[in-house]
Amino acid sequence: MPVSGSELGASGATTVLRAGSTLVGTVSGAADLVVEGQLEGDLTIDGAVTIAPGGRVQANIHARYVIVGGNLVGDIVGADRVEVLASGTVLGDITAAHLVISDGATLKGSVQISRPGASSPTRSARPL
Repeated sequence: MPVSGSELGASGATTVLRAGSTLVGTVSGAADLVVEGQLEGDLTIDGAVTIAPGGRVQANIHARYVIVGGNLVGDIVGADRVEVLASGTVLGDITAAHLVISDGATLKGSVQISRPGASSPTRSARPL
C-alpha cells in the first residue's frame, strides 16, 4: 500500500506502526511512515505517510505524499499528492498539488488544490 520505491523519500527507509500499537505525540522525520495501528498527535514527514486499512489517525499531517486507506481525523497538507482509497475516511481539510479520491472513499471537509509555485488568487475590497 505505500507508494512505489521510485516515489519514496530520499532515504528509502520506512517506519511502520503495527496494528495493536498506539503512539501519542509529535512525529517528524525523513523516513516514510505506515500506520497500521493508532496514532494521535501531529505528523511532519519528508516522504510518504500511509494510513493502512484498519489504521486510525487523529492528527494534522504534513508530508510529500499521503495515502489514506484507514481513518483520519485531521487536516492534510500534501506537498505533492494525496490519495484517499476506497477504504479510506478523512474528516478534515485537504491541501495538495494532486488529489485522488477513489470511488467509495469518504471525505468530509474542504479541498484546496495548490500547485507549487502558483500564487493564490487575491481579492481586493472595493468601496460600495
